[in-house]
Amino acid sequence: MQTHLLRILLCFGILFSLSYSVKWSGDILRYAVPTDETAGCLNFTPYVKGFDPTNLYPPPPVIDTLLDVIVRETNYTCIQTYGVLNRTHTFYAAQQRGLKVMAVIWLNPGQEEYNDNSIRVGIEMAHLYKDTIISIACGSELRVRNRKDVATPLIQDCIRKVKAGNIPQPVTTVLSSC
Repeated sequence: MQTHLLRILLCFGILFSLSYSVKWSGDILRYAVPTDETAGCLNFTPYVKGFDPTNLYPPPPVIDTLLDVIVRETNYTCIQTYGVLNRTHTFYAAQQRGLKVMAVIWLNPGQEEYNDNSIRVGIEMAHLYKDTIISIACGSELRVRNRKDVATPLIQDCIRKVKAGNIPQPVTTVLSSC
């Protein structure tokens, strides 16, 4: 049990140290600039003031503004999304700005219809934005949020289905080494 907990904490520490996110504070947009020219993808969640993933997704002008700040004020050329549902404008806007995208298919235990819809949309977006989306990852932090015996079959099923969609990008999972 202690080893499992230690692995989870280590994974969170690695994710925390490698990730930067755009944040909203009052009316001032704040951002983190990578300290390394070779920094990977920016974790992009557009839920600024007034928006959240369970209630109200940000409209295109908000996403455009956030991506413009990333392009203008950071060295990042890649973003990582959390989920593919309601993200079609994010992929389009990233393409228009020359950004690459690591698209994560968010999965939830016990929500087969949601998961199947996410997988279907992920496959569609991978084909539509084949020069923008550089990889598809199944499961996001599913392994951190759930026990291995719950997460692993969902992730494996997602990877199998996405690969069956014959997308040109690599298919993987986030936290595959944790």
